[in-house]
Amino acid sequence: MSGMRATPVHQGHTGAVHALVEAHGSLLSGGADGRVLGWDPRTPETVKLIAQVPSPVYSLLHVPTQQLLLIGTSTGELFVLDLLHRQVVHRYTAHTSGLFAFALLPGERVATAGGDGTLSIWELTNTTDRRCSLLRAIPLCDAKVRGLAVAPEGTELAVACGDGAVRILETTLFNEVATCTGHAGGSNSVCYHPNKPVLVSGGKDGHLRSWNRTDGYVELLALPAHRSTIYAISFNPGGRRMASASRDKTAKLWDAHSMEPVAKGANGLHGHSHSVNAACWYDAGLFTAGDDRKVLRWETSS
Repeated sequence: MSGMRATPVHQGHTGAVHALVEAHGSLLSGGADGRVLGWDPRTPETVKLIAQVPSPVYSLLHVPTQQLLLIGTSTGELFVLDLLHRQVVHRYTAHTSGLFAFALLPGERVATAGGDGTLSIWELTNTTDRRCSLLRAIPLCDAKVRGLAVAPEGTELAVACGDGAVRILETTLFNEVATCTGHAGGSNSVCYHPNKPVLVSGGKDGHLRSWNRTDGYVELLALPAHRSTIYAISFNPGGRRMASASRDKTAKLWDAHSMEPVAKGANGLHGHSHSVNAACWYDAGLFTAGDDRKVLRWETSS
């Protein structure tokens, strides 16, 4: 396994950075300071304030068809931001505690994952008022719902639950069609492979687990990947590489076919000094963000 070297992108947040998302050729980061910052990775010295909300930002979702950015906060609020004018147009109480994740569903619908153990389904009205209408609130467990992922064809939604299960729901009526169990202490993150019938999950146990969709989500592999909670999993656009980010202060790169480790990012002086919370691919580069207020870009040394 080779090493990865990090290049600092920006340290514009005054608190932990929890979310990264690509939007219209820029990367956006959301932090505990309630700010959403944006920058072009080609000119990272120019960091712009996109939004300011009154609570720590836990999650972000770009809705390209409507030029919207959805912002989820530690208090469970959902803010709808008009990206063109950088203006919050709506504010909703989505959950009674943190809004940890978003997923964009077919039919201009959005799923939100809450610290109250609930999965909520919203409809985005494609009108000038840009309102979100709550369609359903589905209680899934007594623990936090932390991660969401939509299958490439949009027919299934994977939900990482704090009781250790990954629940698979179909995206029409949201009936549960499969349950993946195995993460001791809780499931935190999920991600579908972009062109193979595989789901990968990460949990508090530091394990990556892969599941075969074509065989009823039978477990393919359980891999002790990190020494602590895995907060993010992300495949690169071609599906050849997979990144994982962990509370153990490291980011790792994996061969997405064999699940063999390819590279590990150093922590401390040459990487993150605290928990790594988010991972995002942009323009063939891997970006991560963490509790140390840093956003870093990684390159493999070989």
